[in-house]
Amino acid sequence: MIEDYTGAWCGWCPRISQGIIDVHNMSGGEDVIAVAVHNGDAMAFPLETQMRSQFGVTGFPTGILNRDARWASVSGDAMNIGQPMQLLNRVTPVGLAINSSVSGSTVNATVKVGFDLDQIGMKLVVVLLENGVVAAQTNYTSNFGGGSSIPNFVHNDILRASFTDIFGDAIPADQQVGGGVYSVDLSASASANSTDWDVVAFVVDATGEVVNVQKAAVGTNKDFD
Repeated sequence: MIEDYTGAWCGWCPRISQGIIDVHNMSGGEDVIAVAVHNGDAMAFPLETQMRSQFGVTGFPTGILNRDARWASVSGDAMNIGQPMQLLNRVTPVGLAINSSVSGSTVNATVKVGFDLDQIGMKLVVVLLENGVVAAQTNYTSNFGGGSSIPNFVHNDILRASFTDIFGDAIPADQQVGGGVYSVDLSASASANSTDWDVVAFVVDATGEVVNVQKAAVGTNKDFD
């Protein structure tokens, strides 16, 4: 998972936006899931200050991989694409499944965590993302055609709401059993004006590092993967 600390005012932020596109264009790169945490614009997430404090984010843009490592750049225009791709090679002890629906301005989600092995200290985080918001983006890079401003920039993966505590809800200890499945029903409020939403669910360990992450469009059923 890439958490992209960004803002429409931030001229270097298109570097990470382009980096996410480059990762997704790699073979298997669709399994890298981005979450855009906005600051200082109309897409700002209310808890982003707490998130920046928790993860030591002091400047924009900053990319955090699996809530554990900084995403490194290789130039003013490009990110180290291999860094997040290498994280896909890990074997994870938990799987995630998501089934969601929308009713008016409420998104309902059933999230399941399957355990291959006994675990301890795991927490579940579930968030709601919005895609397809068109808004001007300041740009100091040569990406997206260059220019100091991109007037019709399409912002995706915007963190809008959290179904759980943004740092995780504890999974009951007696549910973290090998061969078992923990299931929880959640709901969150969303803007009724948008129709392009994703639910992202991820499990963090006792240190806060992401163990596994899954994404599904609202209204779809994503089985264990």
